[in-house]
Amino acid sequence: MRFRLTLAVWGDWHVGQLVAHGLSSLRAPGNLDAVDYVISAHTRPADLGRLAAALEGLNAELGAPIADDTGEDQTSANGAIYGCAARDFRAAAAAGEVWGQLAPDMVWSEGTFARYRQLIEAGNRMVFRPLLRVDADKTGTIREFGRRSLARLALECEHEMGKIYRADAERFTTHAEAIVWPAPDGRLHQTISADVALCVANRTPTTPQFLSDEEFGPGMAAIVDSDDSVALAMCPADKHYEWQLGGGPLSPAVVREFLAVYPSPACRGLAARPYRLHAGDTDPACWAEAERRAADFIAQVFAGGAPPPARQPAPARPAAPVPPPAAAAPDRLKDAIWTGTLMR
Repeated sequence: MRFRLTLAVWGDWHVGQLVAHGLSSLRAPGNLDAVDYVISAHTRPADLGRLAAALEGLNAELGAPIADDTGEDQTSANGAIYGCAARDFRAAAAAGEVWGQLAPDMVWSEGTFARYRQLIEAGNRMVFRPLLRVDADKTGTIREFGRRSLARLALECEHEMGKIYRADAERFTTHAEAIVWPAPDGRLHQTISADVALCVANRTPTTPQFLSDEEFGPGMAAIVDSDDSVALAMCPADKHYEWQLGGGPLSPAVVREFLAVYPSPACRGLAARPYRLHAGDTDPACWAEAERRAADFIAQVFAGGAPPPARQPAPARPAAPVPPPAAAAPDRLKDAIWTGTLMR
């Protein structure tokens, strides 16, 4: 089954990240060479020549539908990327393809796409993975794409933004898409937000926010160990995240408030499958306490059932395969479009 991969990229920083190490990681063994794929690439006319040169030798369909005056900031980027992703999702659904997103600032470990193909061929329709934010200034140009090499970077070069997702943060984020628990051999990442990042397009029901619209069950797979796959999200050191700072520590109420705005039937099951991030050999027993804490906490979140929908609905992401409206993007946005998933 062919993979249709959306790549929307423009501007010096993001094209630079793609050229510096994103494409090198995709060319690493077990990635693009392991799947039948087409990259559906979208850019601005001003960046077309540079992107065409960068994609030379890859199976790519390149267009320039994004206006030259579209900025790189999240608010400006939002509508443009929505439109590209929705069109590609619709094309993938019509052709019976797997759809996924290639953010230009992502770095993929060797063997990631071979693993994705294996999961799809085993009968899965959706694959979920964690979001690992790293400081691009600290990592420098990445040239080694082994799983443990990237896991070490994730542990040693975590972006400051990632720290507000830690379970012991003094001011836990108000945007509780994930919780990070300390563990003796690394960190345990518990994903809360059921973003559809890779899926068989014509067999994947989604919410208007592009979240999974069914309970986690057969046909869904989660990457649960960094020895399986690592995907880094490169962030500039000066990335702004102040709007996400909460007023206090992690609590079930904080997560319920997030889920009321971004509901998905898959959230509870996905949260029950946390991701072990480690850079060396590890004993499963070392993770037992962190996994127990994570499981106990999510049970408290869902005690009494799923959180009720918020009175004011969240800004809608396009319900695939319907293209999004051309309305202005909301002010408070997550950075996920540039890190591999559709943005809220």
